[in-house]
Amino acid sequence: MAKRSNGPGERISEAEHAIMEVLWDRNPISAAEVCDAICAERDWSIPTVKTLLSRLVQKQAVGTEPEGRKFLYRPLIARSDYVGGKAAGWSTGCSAAAPRRCSRSSPKARR
Repeated sequence: MAKRSNGPGERISEAEHAIMEVLWDRNPISAAEVCDAICAERDWSIPTVKTLLSRLVQKQAVGTEPEGRKFLYRPLIARSDYVGGKAAGWSTGCSAAAPRRCSRSSPKARR
């Protein structure tokens, strides 16, 4: 079984992109603050947010800084670079075949 790469340019999932949108709007912020912004809309819990943040840190899309007993998160790539496909190797997951992936709307809104 092939091991996933964990470096810059690895594809960001739709769920990870939703986390990035929160971070692009406000940063640096804690996992709890990210959850406050998105958990109700997505029907997520704080462990889900922490898992997604951890994946984004591994992919080097998000940076952390300690603040007391918690971490603050901030994007390491600009929204314009990511959405415009300018960030080296980053995949937006957007395509003509799957335009819904490019939408900022929640899954509940699409039902």
